[in-house]
Amino acid sequence: MTLLSMLVAAFSHGETYRISPDTAYEYQIYQQDYFSHWQPQTALDMLLRVPDTSVQRQPDGSLQVQLHGMDRSYLAVLIDGYPLAGNGENNNRSLSQIPASLIDTIEIIPNSVADLDAHGGAAGIINITLKHSNTEQSQVAASVAGEPVNYSASLLKSVTPGWGQLNVIADLRQQQQQHRFSIEENNQQQDSIAEDQSHTVSLSYQNPTSQPIRFNSRLLYLHNDEQQRSSEDSVTSFLTSKTDSDTWRLNTSANGLYQDQSNNIRWQLQLLAEQFDASQQPQLQQSQPQRPQSLEAELDHREQRLQIGASLAEKIDEHHWKAGINLLSSDYQIDSLSTSPASSTASAHQIKAKQLSLHAYALDRWSVTQKLHFEAGFRMETHELEQRDQLIGEQEISGNTVWLPNLHLMYRYDDETRIGLSGSQSARHPDFAQRSLYRYRFDEFVFQGNTDLDIEVVSAIDLRYEYQHTRNAHRFTRIRLFHRSITNAIIDTEREEIIDDETLTIIEPQNSDVSAIQQGGELSGGLSLSPDLSLKASAGFYRSYLRATNNNQSQRLSNQPDYRLQASIDKHIQAWRGGAQWRYQGDSEERLNNVRQQDAIQTRSPGHTLDLYLNYRTQHWQASLTASQILASEEQYRSPGREFTITPDTLWRLSVALDF
Repeated sequence: MTLLSMLVAAFSHGETYRISPDTAYEYQIYQQDYFSHWQPQTALDMLLRVPDTSVQRQPDGSLQVQLHGMDRSYLAVLIDGYPLAGNGENNNRSLSQIPASLIDTIEIIPNSVADLDAHGGAAGIINITLKHSNTEQSQVAASVAGEPVNYSASLLKSVTPGWGQLNVIADLRQQQQQHRFSIEENNQQQDSIAEDQSHTVSLSYQNPTSQPIRFNSRLLYLHNDEQQRSSEDSVTSFLTSKTDSDTWRLNTSANGLYQDQSNNIRWQLQLLAEQFDASQQPQLQQSQPQRPQSLEAELDHREQRLQIGASLAEKIDEHHWKAGINLLSSDYQIDSLSTSPASSTASAHQIKAKQLSLHAYALDRWSVTQKLHFEAGFRMETHELEQRDQLIGEQEISGNTVWLPNLHLMYRYDDETRIGLSGSQSARHPDFAQRSLYRYRFDEFVFQGNTDLDIEVVSAIDLRYEYQHTRNAHRFTRIRLFHRSITNAIIDTEREEIIDDETLTIIEPQNSDVSAIQQGGELSGGLSLSPDLSLKASAGFYRSYLRATNNNQSQRLSNQPDYRLQASIDKHIQAWRGGAQWRYQGDSEERLNNVRQQDAIQTRSPGHTLDLYLNYRTQHWQASLTASQILASEEQYRSPGREFTITPDTLWRLSVALDF
């Protein structure tokens, strides 16, 4: 009963609920109310307010969210428990595309677990749960921001006819952000403008609750237009591009309960059909006169996926077991340009691939004693990839099978304190572009895929301490220590080959023969100074070691900050609520294998941001004014022969939401 009261208290405050009654692993839930006073526009905006995340700005000005200080390629992003079609880049990009109006909760699991389809979840899992038909809410919202073309509008409507419950959500958003680049070598400045337009429609249905078998179905459509352009095309070698993408997903499930005198088994059947289409038109601007002024290529990516799954679960006294199987079929098609190593002349290039995957899992959770909880499980994944290059007629078939165990132990010292230990393994699959048959030459450099790439296997150990006050969700303390060991780490390597009496540099991804190590510690806490005033703070410290295959030089993992600090303050005065959040992050590095600087290490300087908000809320409507990146520091990027500075513009936003 005490645990149940904790759940009610945490949800009523819109705060995080961390002490889960049926799992031994760390499990965080953030409801939409937790972020409502910020009036976020996207899932990315929501995650920027989560204490345990770090943020990495890219050279084009975009942001990526991280867990455990690891690059986003090690982060599993799931939508209703499944990743979106497309590569890992698309799943991370979806964080800035999925509107906040569509999101019910955000779940964060720092470790891999057996029953989640989490490719590359070494850093952790972010599972975005969308609003379903049982959401009894109707709302219209609109916002306008500081730039001239920044706006958003959303509509949520729930209806309950006699044949079930229906939920309709539509969202329209356009955002433009400007960043100023200062290039040190030529003492010039350049403005980079990023435009983002998105349209989202979600239809979800659930049959009447009185039926013995529950049907849930969702049709999700995501459309996004992105454009990056520069005001000075001849200054640097920045990549400007336009990308259009469409995602269609139909997700249907049937749930039921089988009961007799000795069994209490829940079953589920799942069908997921999805199609992803993306078209990218990049233009690489060059400043050196001996090279062509631009290199244009249209990249088309199409992927279709069909997934069928089933699971059984039963809870008998202290035991709670679960098992499931998923069969997945994916078809890829990429149209681009390709060249021969002996020639720099580009030709039309098409790669078609088909992947068949079988995933199976089993787990058992039980209470060893009233205070000691244990979970053991495994996940098996087997994959077969067949790809054909239409240009050169090559065909390649490759396969991988991995077994991924996980163990979680949690000791509940009392109703407010628990200690946990988790050990798990996860698999990070090579990106399809890394494994494809493509080969592209630019001057004396040849970029090519590697069909022999193996899956990275990441072993993780986490030790944690958690304290959560039963009656005050703002009072908590959490400490986490972790260790990651990456086997078969994928890194870009280079070698020289003589082709037709010409020495060329071949740049190709390969598996490292030495494991990469990443370690760190994280601390977060909250304190109530008064019933209406609360403080929160968090910090993280990270170290990593990675040795290249062809030398003994050690380097950090890409995009990993040395440390991060975050603090926030929140104040209530009747219907008013205001606050601020400050974030500071240490420097990071990224290995650059590109046509300008080989073996370059690009470093990013430390940077900080300060976000402010003011919110007024009544029973049926609320209005918020937010200002982002006030006093934001300039971020410097340095590599041999190149140095530039990004200055983000301040962005304010006024949002109004009406419930009816």
